[in-house]
Amino acid sequence: MAKVRDYLGQLYSPRLVAGLAILGLACWLVGMGFARQKQEARRAAMNTDGITFDASELPEATTEAVAARPVLTHIGINVRDIMDVTATIYDNAAGRALVEHLRAEGPLALEVENYNQMERFGQLPWRLPEENETLHTAPGDITLYQGNQLAFYYAANSWSLTPIGQLDNIGVAMVPKILLSERDDVVTLTLRLLEPEELLQLR
Repeated sequence: MAKVRDYLGQLYSPRLVAGLAILGLACWLVGMGFARQKQEARRAAMNTDGITFDASELPEATTEAVAARPVLTHIGINVRDIMDVTATIYDNAAGRALVEHLRAEGPLALEVENYNQMERFGQLPWRLPEENETLHTAPGDITLYQGNQLAFYYAANSWSLTPIGQLDNIGVAMVPKILLSERDDVVTLTLRLLEPEELLQLR
């Protein structure tokens, strides 16, 4: 028994315990460093600070489509509480109805999910009037589907849809970064009317 006690005493000596504690702390610090690097890389991929959006980066067809459609107003869209963008809303029945709902009921938190690697769509709490046409969508297009689904495109598609708007002055390469998320299947977009001074800045 004495030998066992001596062995255990050596096994759990203060020097050994201290060494294990230092080793554990070192492993934890290394792990935190890797985690921080991964988090910073992800934030860098999603962050738009310091990036200048150039409308010339938009596809020519999309730019022409926006110019060809009468504009009703612009709205603000907050993406996952980390980014704010604006969007042009077209002056059609669906666009007017959307703006009226936002004016009457305030900001709308819309949960949008990924679909077919080309869009994120969310279920509206109300129906909007449809004026479907065959659209060839491009990154940044906002459309209405079946009267109660709002879709935000980050890739091309062709379908019978109601055009409702377009993200403002965002290069094609940035649209997927805004709408996609590495960790979330569902992303929350908060739509709101812009204040008068915010609208003035867009003109």
